[in-house]
Amino acid sequence: MAAPAARAETVAAYYEATWASLPAATLVLGIERDGARYHGVMRIETVGLPRWILHFRAKVESDGVFAADG
Repeated sequence: MAAPAARAETVAAYYEATWASLPAATLVLGIERDGARYHGVMRIETVGLPRWILHFRAKVESDGVFAADG
């Protein structure tokens, strides 16, 4: 009997932050899991009025392996 084909699972979340009811930042989180391995990405960026002042943008990535005992 052959093993089933490996399949990656991806979960993503999108958030919008506001300040005084005005758009302030966006945040995107993503995690892709393939068996015991995972790859995570987070992107954050200011928008609206805060963008005029800060021009903040960042991207963070991580890779790892889940331990056999969880």
